[in-house]
Amino acid sequence: MSEFLKTIRKTMQEWQNNGACCGAIQLNEFIGQDYFDTCNPHFYTGNLKSKLVMIQLNPKREIKDFNLKSTKSIESYMDFYSNYGKHVYGAASGQRFKSKFDQKLIRFLKPLNLLEINTTDIFQNLENVVDQKLQVEFIPFGSPNFDYTLIPQHRLDYYMELILDLITSEKRQCVIFGGRVFSELLKPYTIGKEIHRFKLQKVNGDLTKNEYEIEQIALNYNGKIFHAFIAPQFAQQGMPVEAYGKQLAKIMAVNNFQLKFNS
Repeated sequence: MSEFLKTIRKTMQEWQNNGACCGAIQLNEFIGQDYFDTCNPHFYTGNLKSKLVMIQLNPKREIKDFNLKSTKSIESYMDFYSNYGKHVYGAASGQRFKSKFDQKLIRFLKPLNLLEINTTDIFQNLENVVDQKLQVEFIPFGSPNFDYTLIPQHRLDYYMELILDLITSEKRQCVIFGGRVFSELLKPYTIGKEIHRFKLQKVNGDLTKNEYEIEQIALNYNGKIFHAFIAPQFAQQGMPVEAYGKQLAKIMAVNNFQLKFNS
């Protein structure tokens, strides 16, 4: 069992037995306030063996939703998050809810042709974009905002290495870190980087005034070297996200994941 899965089990047991997660309590003690929810950890969503992995910062959660009591066994927790798309968008869900974030994911990831999200059934596409990829939360505890500079370096390293261990436990085809802060967080493991800058075509055909970026990086984790991307502007609202995905697909095709290593 990977360290990632061991940590999920340990954290869930803490929540069930003690009513709170030690990892979140420790982070709050370091920060000096109740910054993270100490209950209801959210480590991942989707297929742990997926060839496509996306890493986000942490679950967005308002303070009013903190301190939820544990009602799930570890097995039901794993089933729920491994099949989250089916639970939320499958036929048994009633199919009345469509997450704006998941719809954005479809537009961004569709050009990569790694997921089955090309059907005319929007709910099937939503289910697949959630369950066929693996989405990992860098910090598994919810908060209204996220400022990594509040967290001690040794705890940042701990959670990053859990994720890198998970990524390298399977053969992956595409790994995407969503957010500019990952450039800094991944520095200790980065052995090569190439920054691609471009303007994006808007819906009306015009080009954006500002440039966008995708960072193509090579990472070394415990001697395992793999390639990944950082999408600094993925979370930016109102950006032409489908065009952003097309640029990523173009970079993947042209470069074939071969980086020009910079000293």
